[in-house]
Amino acid sequence: MEVWEPARPPYWVIEVTGLAIWAFDLWRTMGQRPRPATSCGNIPVTSNSRVAEVVTAYPETIPVFLQFGFTMIANPIRRHAVARSVSLEQVCRLHHVDREALSTR
Repeated sequence: MEVWEPARPPYWVIEVTGLAIWAFDLWRTMGQRPRPATSCGNIPVTSNSRVAEVVTAYPETIPVFLQFGFTMIANPIRRHAVARSVSLEQVCRLHHVDREALSTR
């Protein structure tokens, strides 16, 4: 006598579909062209500007930041990680620097 078993769902279809979605997303991501960098010196510097934006547009500001105690700007890895999320106003508050003193330099 045969024993009846419930039909097994085709799990391979789910796996292949997941792999296809992953491969398409990877292909789409890898196929994107890099975004062109903004040209130097074309952004307005305000107290809400990010440190990374300012340093990218005006590389000559790195010694100014170092002079005011923002030493992590010297390390390229930390500059890339931290400076993208910190505004000039936050840097001034953190290091007890007058915003006007920093902006006049």
